[in-house]
Amino acid sequence: MWGQVRLWRERWLAATPQLATVEAENGSDRELMALISRVLSDRDRTGTTNYFSTEQVVQIVA
Repeated sequence: MWGQVRLWRERWLAATPQLATVEAENGSDRELMALISRVLSDRDRTGTTNYFSTEQVVQIVA
């Protein structure tokens, strides 16, 4: 788990200038959220299949 947190922190720090530029240039919220999603997203991982379907996850979160 801590490795994942470290990875996200390093990505966030590396993207800080880009994020600041979007904010300073009054980028839209949609543009900023898309950039944040790209910064924090992970590549698909190989391994076992999902334990829960998308519908089950939605029900759990709701």
